[in-house]
Amino acid sequence: MEEKEKRNHLQAITKDMAIRLKIWIDLSNFWMDIRIEKIIEEFGNMCRNTVYKPQLRINQYSKI
Repeated sequence: MEEKEKRNHLQAITKDMAIRLKIWIDLSNFWMDIRIEKIIEEFGNMCRNTVYKPQLRINQYSKI
């Protein structure tokens, strides 16, 4: 291969690798966002259960 062909080939491979890396990073960020949303949702559920369950017990006893 000539020097110019080698350089073009290397640039094409580098560009392909950069595209694949960007796709992988985008997918990783997408899954990370989903995991973070799930953690926040579970934390919210835990907080609500902590607040509302005792409140339900208080309301039950106040009716007696």
